[in-house]
Amino acid sequence: MTLRFLLLPILKQSGKIFPNLKTIIYNNFNNSEILPSYSRNLNFRFIARDNNPGSGGTNWADMNFKVDGEAGPFKITFPKTAEVFESGQGVEVKWNVANTNNPKVNCRNVDIFMSLDFGFTYHIY
Repeated sequence: MTLRFLLLPILKQSGKIFPNLKTIIYNNFNNSEILPSYSRNLNFRFIARDNNPGSGGTNWADMNFKVDGEAGPFKITFPKTAEVFESGQGVEVKWNVANTNNPKVNCRNVDIFMSLDFGFTYHIY
């Protein structure tokens, strides 16, 4: 299987989520953006261009990292459904670390943000 992600049109955003955020949120499948389920090396080239009509420039940077097929993904175990909580109520979020704490991955901390629109934005900190 080949891991591939598409070169996407220019967007006014500072980052890229892959697979596409809508694919993740709606639990869909897109065969043009497949995450690996086995150990392998991932290599990416990030391309930037300034679109200056007089003298536009481009640049790129390569990035690579390893996937551990025995780790992940994080899975929330509580709350798991559409729970209702009172304003100001403290809620303990629990999750399965799914082997991401092993020495190959070494993920010791997790940032959790709340979204009120199914995961499209995270304005509440």
